[in-house]
Amino acid sequence: MTIGRFLLWSRTFRLVFVLKPILILFLTVIHCGVARAETADISIHVHDKQASGIAWRGSAIPSLVLGPAAFGQLHNSSPSVSLCKFSRYSGVDCLGFSGGNLHSPCPLAYDCKFEGVVFPNEHMFGLVFISQGMINRALVDAIIVTRATISRDDPEVLALDDRIRAVAASLAPPGPTEAIRRSPRWQVIEITKCEARCPLSQSELKMSVGAR
Repeated sequence: MTIGRFLLWSRTFRLVFVLKPILILFLTVIHCGVARAETADISIHVHDKQASGIAWRGSAIPSLVLGPAAFGQLHNSSPSVSLCKFSRYSGVDCLGFSGGNLHSPCPLAYDCKFEGVVFPNEHMFGLVFISQGMINRALVDAIIVTRATISRDDPEVLALDDRIRAVAASLAPPGPTEAIRRSPRWQVIEITKCEARCPLSQSELKMSVGAR
């Protein structure tokens, strides 16, 4: 073997040695479906009143605008539900958010359906349901969704629980009574377990999951 061939063989061997772990990791990611995206149709039925007994008083007008339409809504006690989704590390994606307001696809209604919702790619993520009022917002419910069975005491679950609490407080700041209601940890629900209705604190939820 000539010196030139030996050097070429040596460089090729080192290159394969370096790239092999990267190739194995790449194939593992593809096989495990870490990068997959899933969609779901999410339906929510909101209870007639908040847990405190207060009416929802949602709004089809996402700001205090004087006029007959605005005053007419003062007598409507139903919510205007919007959905926000996020993982532990991703940004908060609120469907229908514009101009600093949440625009519900079904304003002033106790039943709302969100079609083709794209879930975050991570193995667990949060869903927060907010009712936009004329002045204030109200938290309807929030849950942790997982792709597999996991302990409620898992460190990642606890971290996501804290993030949901912070996001909910940012979107719908609680008063003293509401802060107490939110003090228990959020429900942890496996992604396929809500094809029938899942009872939450102030609503019932249904998720029909399908691959994108």
